Amino acid sequence: MTVLRGPSPWALPCWLVGVVCGVLAVLAAMWSADARAGDRPVGIVLVVVMVLAGAGALALRRGTRVVVDGGTVTDQVLYRTVSTTPQSEVLAAHVAGGAWRWFVLELEDGSVRTLLGAGPLQVPARWFDPEGRSDLADLDVLMGPAATTTG
Repeated sequence: MTVLRGPSPWALPCWLVGVVCGVLAVLAAMWSADARAGDRPVGIVLVVVMVLAGAGALALRRGTRVVVDGGTVTDQVLYRTVSTTPQSEVLAAHVAGGAWRWFVLELEDGSVRTLLGAGPLQVPARWFDPEGRSDLADLDVLMGPAATTTG
């Protein structure tokens, strides 16, 4: 199994949001424990919101990826499979222009599939690769053996 653009140290913003939300949840819990009885519900709501936001950020960091395994390309967002495409159906693959640099697959039936799991979390990693060498290596993996890629 090969994970392309999965969790990486460059997904730091999501990790940072998760940790900050966790700290804010603890602070809100401490405040609500010491607050007047009328203010406690506000503290409890803050704790719940911060825990959910932090957990969501950490889940986004870990669960958004593109997996190539056993001749299939699987696009996952938040641990949920968005699409599964057999590599044999992929005619061409390229990296979309713009900030997100998503993978785009052109399939045998003429349709085009954008892989969302290769989205915004990987933007910082691409800042350190202006020549796109890692993109080309990822495209070779997406296409499978004996494939040609376009950059």
